[in-house]
Amino acid sequence: LISGLLGTSRLGSLNSRSNDMGELYLSAERLLGVTDPENLPGVLPYVLFSIIYIVVVGIGIFLYLRTRGLSLYAIMVIPITAFMGAIGIWLLNSGYRNEGISLNYAVIRESGDITTTDTGFISFSSPELSEYELDFPSGSELHPISQQGMAEAPRRSQSADLFYDNETAASENDPLSEDGAEIRITEENDTISVSVSGIKPFVQVIQEYLSRDDSAETYMSAGLSYFEGNVNGSVVNNTSYTLENAAMLMYGKLVKLGDLAPGTTVLLEDTMVVNVPVGNGRNVAEYITDADILNSGDDGYIKAMRRAGLLSYYMEDSLNGYFDGARLIAFSDDSGELSDRIDSSDRIEISGSMLYVSTVNVSHEKDGYYSTDCMDLEPNVVSGDYDAVDNTTTGSCVLEYNLGNDLRVTRFAFAAVSDYFSGSSVPFNGTVSLYNYEDGSYELFDYLDDTLNSIELAPYLSPGNTITARFNSYEDTDGTERMYLPVPDVTGRRDR
Repeated sequence: LISGLLGTSRLGSLNSRSNDMGELYLSAERLLGVTDPENLPGVLPYVLFSIIYIVVVGIGIFLYLRTRGLSLYAIMVIPITAFMGAIGIWLLNSGYRNEGISLNYAVIRESGDITTTDTGFISFSSPELSEYELDFPSGSELHPISQQGMAEAPRRSQSADLFYDNETAASENDPLSEDGAEIRITEENDTISVSVSGIKPFVQVIQEYLSRDDSAETYMSAGLSYFEGNVNGSVVNNTSYTLENAAMLMYGKLVKLGDLAPGTTVLLEDTMVVNVPVGNGRNVAEYITDADILNSGDDGYIKAMRRAGLLSYYMEDSLNGYFDGARLIAFSDDSGELSDRIDSSDRIEISGSMLYVSTVNVSHEKDGYYSTDCMDLEPNVVSGDYDAVDNTTTGSCVLEYNLGNDLRVTRFAFAAVSDYFSGSSVPFNGTVSLYNYEDGSYELFDYLDDTLNSIELAPYLSPGNTITARFNSYEDTDGTERMYLPVPDVTGRRDR
């Protein structure tokens, strides 16, 4: 039953992702391993200091001593001056040096009808402290992960706390592999405490982070309807802070909403959706966060890339293949939703990215008609190469689409991937032919422009209300590149 609903391709993708713990570490490292240049010292002070230092030490002091016949003393003065220069560099860095704990996070917060859940990764390190402790709110779960995957099952101390040490290390590269390295996780008085000792300076301790809050808060709410490529309705920011890079995601479609000020309501009136490549989460994420239009030296570039990475991870992990309804997504790095809930007796610097996700229902009806893409059921592959997870082919294929037993189709068309993504993805480029059940032949169909009404569509509908389409590519990719196929865009009346 499950295979019939999701399809074997979608089930296989879910299984492979859930079993690859090593990939979990690589994902965490990619999301947490980006440093924002805005948090680093500027280059100009160091350039000016270096010029002054070279002029004074290399030229000024030497000439001064030589004019007075004291050149022999240069060998004594220059080391003293170099020592003073090192002190100057140390003073320049003093405002940027964190002597306590550095914590970085990449967290996805999903709000549902009953609960709010956090999933993601947290890393922490200290340049000087050999022992430190972090306090997290009750309901949090933290699990050390390393390059070889999740740490072994923790040993239990006498107090039944979770206790990780070098005997539970996943590999030699694990921070826990050092002698005396320990991570102890305890729960007391509605607080989860993580005690770290024996970890080398600057070594990051990466944790998978999970949290659940039963007092659900609706960060974004909406009343939306979709019909024949257009979205109507409204989206509300229910928070007290600005939500940035907001967007509405449906299967293969999105609407960019921009930044939402606190309490703002955005009205959508016949807003045209952008058709996106469903299997290319990275390109879609860069489009939503504007990372695709920023250069590496632009302000906000690193922030946009971090957000694009987190959104891409969410899409590939949670929106892999077909999904129902819509997801409202947005970012807010400075809301304090997470940073204000993490405490320590030592100085702590917290930075990171948080992605907010709300699942909303979308109406597909208008004046008694229903609009759908018919992709909730995986197309039947008659022949050729087809990947249902990302709706792609390497060349040619024949697919049979199930339009639904209860839908009397009045309009049929295809929706192709928007031209905007043609540079970063490979949209299908070729011919589409529909199988004519009356004469048993395939007939060309202009999938970019043509639309069929109920009378024109009748010869192409099977008795089971399916339609068969043959996709022939103009170019043979030899299996090296996958092309994103258009998806059906169907309107009809439902049998009551």
